[in-house]
Amino acid sequence: MNTHECFNHNVFDVYLGLTASGYHLANTVHAGSIINMVLDEDWDNTMIKYFQRANQDDGRINPYWPRASILSAVGILTEHTDPTMFKSSVYAYLKTLRNISSLDKSEETANWAVVLPDHVRYLRSNRHYQDIILCYQQAINREIERQWPVFDYQVNTANTVIKSLFPEHQSHVITILNPLQADPLTDIVETSANVWVITSYLRAESFVHESIHACLDTMLPSWIEEISTNIFSTWFINQCYS
Repeated sequence: MNTHECFNHNVFDVYLGLTASGYHLANTVHAGSIINMVLDEDWDNTMIKYFQRANQDDGRINPYWPRASILSAVGILTEHTDPTMFKSSVYAYLKTLRNISSLDKSEETANWAVVLPDHVRYLRSNRHYQDIILCYQQAINREIERQWPVFDYQVNTANTVIKSLFPEHQSHVITILNPLQADPLTDIVETSANVWVITSYLRAESFVHESIHACLDTMLPSWIEEISTNIFSTWFINQCYS
């Protein structure tokens, strides 16, 4: 099942905070006016220091991986989690992440991520917050007007093929546009019911890729015993489920 959300308020808040604190990796062609508005503001210093901790300048290729992605996930969880269960949900979510090191999902990381809502309140109290969010939404609308027919055609064509090859999966695959993130990056947030695909522009291949993953994730466990004798297949399964 596939839907397109496009604008997500909490993802906007995360990248507003990141941009204010030094994340300047967005494509200025479609995000330049947003970035200029953000940089013209005087932001709360406590909030700036919080978002700066997403930048781990330890020699990794992308110093914002995986903490920027983790913050996007935490932002989305605030919408889909009972407030009384929020903290435990964030801790549980981090434990499910398979593609990051144990150090990057440590208790220290969890304790940092879980207080995101406190710092979002600082962002939303800024006097020009509504102007910035309007500029952000306008950038999204321009991308939709420019690319939606092609994106929609490609996604629908791919879905026809996917449905002919795989049983229908139960996850909703949802597109979120975020012009403030770097163009080459795709952030994925997965819960038991949804897969959010977060990109700076409409990217059919990312959406289709995650749709196939959603199908395979329901099928691979039943294939493990059958294909475990194949060395490459065993390696592939370990990469997916370790």
